[in-house]
Amino acid sequence: MSSFEKVYVSANNKPNAPDFDANFINELARKLVESAPELKPICTAILVCELLPSRKETISLTRRKQASISIGAHRADLVPHLLEGDIVRAKENKDEVHKHFEHLRSVVMVVWPFVGIPWCVPACLGMINVLERYNLLSVAEKQTLEGLGPHHQQVGEVLLKRTYAGVQNSEVQDMLREYFPDFSSLTWTVVFGYCLSETTASGTFEERQTQLILSTAIAASGATRQARSHLKASLGLGNSARAVRAVWVAASDLNIWNGVDLVPIDIDGICESV
Repeated sequence: MSSFEKVYVSANNKPNAPDFDANFINELARKLVESAPELKPICTAILVCELLPSRKETISLTRRKQASISIGAHRADLVPHLLEGDIVRAKENKDEVHKHFEHLRSVVMVVWPFVGIPWCVPACLGMINVLERYNLLSVAEKQTLEGLGPHHQQVGEVLLKRTYAGVQNSEVQDMLREYFPDFSSLTWTVVFGYCLSETTASGTFEERQTQLILSTAIAASGATRQARSHLKASLGLGNSARAVRAVWVAASDLNIWNGVDLVPIDIDGICESV
């Protein structure tokens, strides 16, 4: 591990946290896509894109989900390893690397309000470090989203209502609006109106994929109640029951590997309720 990684990327890891294990991550990705083949395009976003160099198969969307699990489980130090795997597989082709990097950058935009900036910054710095080592920093220079504007409040409120339509916990939003109006307004403007909506509008992910990536990060973080709500919302926005089960199993497996036991969630019950 380099001095940069020790200071900026892995400094938040708990004592005795396991080191990056390519075989474990590869197996996690394989099981994720095998359980729900429709996750293949976003596998890295869920874990961070495609399998690592030790395998020949290409599983791009699953890797992105690996990224959201890693950040959610407070193991942001795994994310740069996933990016490096993409770079090696892409044979350092700038266009391909840019595409992979944009997926991972979008994961950060989707999950940071729910997981927390302190757990996203190490992932960002780790990716910058990897790009610099491969002389590919130029792929990260383009700003891909438009600036935050007044219209994002309405866009966010529409998405928030659509997201929670099938969750049946409107009392939560009502209480927040009444007693924490500033916090509530920022939530639907910045989080739903900008971070989620603009990521989807950029074409990086479909709306259902954006929500599933978000749900995965929340589940991996151990926020059980919110995980239930967002996994249910994922189903309501068009994700399959097998996809929701698959990401929950992956989140649980990564946490167990990391020495953390998540509170069990009744995934079958959630799927049957939607």
